[in-house]
Amino acid sequence: MKGILYLLLISLLGLIKSSKPVKSPDCSTAIECYAKAIDLLNTARKEYYDAKDKLNQVVETLQKYTDDKIAEDRARLSQLEQNFANLNSKVDSNHQSVNSRVDDLNWRTHNHNCRGVSTGCAEDGGGNAVFLDRHTIACGANEMLKHFQLVRCDNGRGIYYSYYCCSFP
Repeated sequence: MKGILYLLLISLLGLIKSSKPVKSPDCSTAIECYAKAIDLLNTARKEYYDAKDKLNQVVETLQKYTDDKIAEDRARLSQLEQNFANLNSKVDSNHQSVNSRVDDLNWRTHNHNCRGVSTGCAEDGGGNAVFLDRHTIACGANEMLKHFQLVRCDNGRGIYYSYYCCSFP
């Protein structure tokens, strides 16, 4: 193919410089060489556009694959963030429970005559605050409320108050 293109170039230059036709073993006249070169250029152009179309298809496929993977990764990240929030909530709840127990021990060891009290477990109403009135926090005569805490129960579907009532001499 390079030979024909070279001959085409020489033929064209030859036509410009002189009226003598340039011949090649592949073609008998300059016009025949020119026609073959045009055919080869058209074939090369078609191959180029076919290759370009295939490459564009590959790029589109890769882009779709990448977009799908990004969407999957975002969904996984969202799920992990939700799991983390749930675990963090459980850790906070356990931490508060431990702190409540530590407070209980601290008060009992300091001779303040405190007692731990709790309301019964009741429905949380889906988080609606009007359900809080179903709990009564009350200390006895000559007692003061020292501390109270809202605690989840019944596998997270209910709530109760844990509190301390202390009497002072």
